[in-house]
Amino acid sequence: MGDYYTLSKKGITQYVKEEPVDYTPLADWLVERSFYREICVKDFFRNFKRWKQLRMWRRNILQKKREEIKQTLSERLFILDETFGPIIVAHRANCQDMKNLRVIDMQQKGIATMDLQEFEKRQVEMRERATD
Repeated sequence: MGDYYTLSKKGITQYVKEEPVDYTPLADWLVERSFYREICVKDFFRNFKRWKQLRMWRRNILQKKREEIKQTLSERLFILDETFGPIIVAHRANCQDMKNLRVIDMQQKGIATMDLQEFEKRQVEMRERATD
């Protein structure tokens, strides 16, 4: 006999290994029992076990799919490849530099008007800087 309860006119006592471990007065136990019965008829508590299992099942499925996708990506991504990775990173850096590079200088820098020769001279200088 490991775990059992006894009921008397004063209350309920729980015994574990022949030793009393918990005592609840009868009036308190009746109130707790009525609360328990009210809770048991609520949909949330009736369906909780099923919902939890369904939620755990769904989470496990999604986690498995994520792992499969991560594996597929790590196999197919060039950036993770030892040979192609550094080349792709360098190419991206070069593209960023080119994006920030100005080929045509449209700023007047305080000059009110500019003649065609001055404009052409500034554009040639700007292209030379971009070429470097």
